[in-house]
Amino acid sequence: FLANVIEAPAIVMGHSRGGVQAAMLASRNLEKVKASVILDAPLYMTEASKRNTGWWDAYHEVTKMEGSLVDRVNAFKELEVKMGDSSSKVSDLMDEPGLMDRVSCLIQVDPSVLEVKVKSLQDEQAARDYQGWYNPEDVLSHIRCPVLIIQSGAGVALPDRDLNKALKLLDDAVSLKLSGHGHSLGIEKWNVSDLMRAITPFLESVR
Repeated sequence: FLANVIEAPAIVMGHSRGGVQAAMLASRNLEKVKASVILDAPLYMTEASKRNTGWWDAYHEVTKMEGSLVDRVNAFKELEVKMGDSSSKVSDLMDEPGLMDRVSCLIQVDPSVLEVKVKSLQDEQAARDYQGWYNPEDVLSHIRCPVLIIQSGAGVALPDRDLNKALKLLDDAVSLKLSGHGHSLGIEKWNVSDLMRAITPFLESVR
């Protein structure tokens, strides 16, 4: 796509797992990517996923649900999500538009896809098999373009420990924490003014 459609060095941006893909694209296409914006991405995916085991269990349950979209959203609301030593209902963690959007996506996923993911959180060998296609140290150390990493205030997908490891591997990178925002950085609620204020100076510096 970069070669045949864009036909010029581009700025690539991705959120969450899309941020991992943006990093991989920048690593493998040095002449086609002139900058990369990584939005609260789990750059060290296995560790990040283990911190979010409860969410993956809940997502897996949704893929197996039957009934209308509304029925499944209502069922999803009642699920308990375990995070560390505590747990909360999904309805306490997401607003209505976010719930609807998440379930709309999940009901299109084959349950067996998430079975592999859930298993990778319970078994070290399965985790290595699942993670095998992505090596964060190899990917990040090969990126040569400027990189902006946006970290959410929650610091779950990309905690400070992982962010600092990533910054040491990148040649030209800056990071910003978007305090007051969770992993969606306001995207799910269409409240992106803080995100745009954080990104715009970087975009202007590399255009």
